[in-house]
Amino acid sequence: VVLAVQKLNNTKSRVTGKEPTEVGTHDRLKKPRKNKKGKRKHKPLEEFIEGDVVRFQKKNADTLNGFYKSYGATSRNPKHENWSRSTPKIIEKKVVRGTRLYKLQGETKWRKGWTLQKLTVVRKLEVPTEKLKKAPSVVRKIAEIKRNKPKVRVEKQMKNLEPDLGSYWKPVTGRRQRKRVHYAE
Repeated sequence: VVLAVQKLNNTKSRVTGKEPTEVGTHDRLKKPRKNKKGKRKHKPLEEFIEGDVVRFQKKNADTLNGFYKSYGATSRNPKHENWSRSTPKIIEKKVVRGTRLYKLQGETKWRKGWTLQKLTVVRKLEVPTEKLKKAPSVVRKIAEIKRNKPKVRVEKQMKNLEPDLGSYWKPVTGRRQRKRVHYAE
């Protein structure tokens, strides 16, 4: 018992860094939280100029409608889109009480800077008009498989099925025939 008490009293605590015998009445047993002093650094909002091509956030991506935000990556439904498909240009720009507002082409509404995203290059994909050609090796393999394919299906008599198995196009159907067993014997 004496050895156990000595070991307890002489083991430093991981929290305070002191042994129980060194702790006084005025010692704080919890370490103070390390809060950074001063203001946190915020990333400044991107400033747009007139003529920039942008896309804007839709209603679903707004913080007030945060529930719908999760659909952006999974759903292709237009109802759940986060960003607009159209890419209008910025026509006008103004500052109201320190907030920059932008007017987009074809709209009467003023939009805030954090709801816009600048686009550098807009690429439009075109659907090819002619079919893609298969590689010659693939064409040869397909021809070989077609040559080796049997012309008529070979039907085999199977156990436990009725003799009428159907034709090539008809699905195979049949009932199992149970053997009669006499338990009295």
